[in-house]
Amino acid sequence: MKGYIIHLPKSQKSLDSALSIKLELESIGIEPHLFNGCDRYDVWQEFIDNEFTIQDITRFGGGYVDSEIATFISHYKLWKKCVDDNESIIIFEHDANIDLTFDINLLNTFDDDLLNLGKPNWGTRIWEGVGIKRREICNEYHNIHIFGEGCQCNRTWLFGAHAYLLTVNGANKLLKSVGEDGILPADLFLRQEVLNIYDLLPHPFSQKEEFSLIQRNAIYKNQKVNEWEY
Repeated sequence: MKGYIIHLPKSQKSLDSALSIKLELESIGIEPHLFNGCDRYDVWQEFIDNEFTIQDITRFGGGYVDSEIATFISHYKLWKKCVDDNESIIIFEHDANIDLTFDINLLNTFDDDLLNLGKPNWGTRIWEGVGIKRREICNEYHNIHIFGEGCQCNRTWLFGAHAYLLTVNGANKLLKSVGEDGILPADLFLRQEVLNIYDLLPHPFSQKEEFSLIQRNAIYKNQKVNEWEY
């Protein structure tokens, strides 16, 4: 199966990290391709050209807004590619990291909307089980933005979009939602009210903690932010 690694080609830091994961993916049988992402310098022209609207501006701002929107656009382009090529793909961000070995054949058997491969880097820490597991949905009426350890509400979103498998059916649902509802930060946009989300447990990928080109403040110990070198 093909995997696409979103990176910023003008950034040596981003390119080096993407090339590192490319070698790791080759070693486990995934066919990796580097994919040029949108950066904060191109973001607003891309935003206008695609006639995007913003669904909820209050959901932006955890990082730099222009970088958050650029990240969304990078994922959006791969959703379109998934539909255009009419095949399932795996989408990685340049800071994905392989933690665990897993049966690569499991990916070929998945035929629903989205299979998350990346350990959530915020929100709940309750992720139990082995194999492919569909996320539960909470129907309680309360503020879903307040995270509770025992509540399924904090599994509504992807909570980190660094590694996931997307099918053509799932991609079509995402593109439809973009047109009808507007955009959100990428990992919030990937949510259960739009498509069916499953997890491969235990999650084989995590997010590297060394640097961030989105965050305004470090979310990991010793993480470097504002590391734009161009």
